[in-house]
Amino acid sequence: MKLNKILTWILLFFAVSATADNSGLSAMRTLMDREDFRDAMRFYDKEMYSRAAVMFERTGKENEKAAPYGYSLLCDVKDNTPGYVGRMEAFFTEYPYSALIPQIKFHHALNLFDAGDYKAASSVFAQIAEK
Repeated sequence: MKLNKILTWILLFFAVSATADNSGLSAMRTLMDREDFRDAMRFYDKEMYSRAAVMFERTGKENEKAAPYGYSLLCDVKDNTPGYVGRMEAFFTEYPYSALIPQIKFHHALNLFDAGDYKAASSVFAQIAEK
C-alpha cells in the first residue's frame, strides 16, 4: 500500500515535469545543476580563490542569488583581497540571513588576528559564537 503511494507521487512528479513549460523547469534548477557554479566550487575546493571568485561573481550576476555572491566574497576574504571589508558589510546588509555569514565572519576574524588586531578579531569571533 505504501509503495503504491510512493510510486503514485513519483509518476505524478514526472507527469507534471513533462507537461511544464521550459521556464518553469529552468526555475526549478538549483545552482548545483549549473556547470559554471560547479566549476567555481572546484576551484574553491582547490583553494584557487581568485579564479573561483570571478566565476562565482559571474554566476551571481546571471542568477541574482545570494550564494554565488557569498562564495565570491568568501574567496576574497580568504585571499585577504584589499577592499573586501566594504563588500562584506554590503553583503551582510543585503543578505542578512545568508548561511555563509558565519564562515565569512570567521575568516575575517582570522585576517584581523593575523594582522595583529586581536581585540577586533576577538569581537568578530564573539559574534559568531553568539549565533
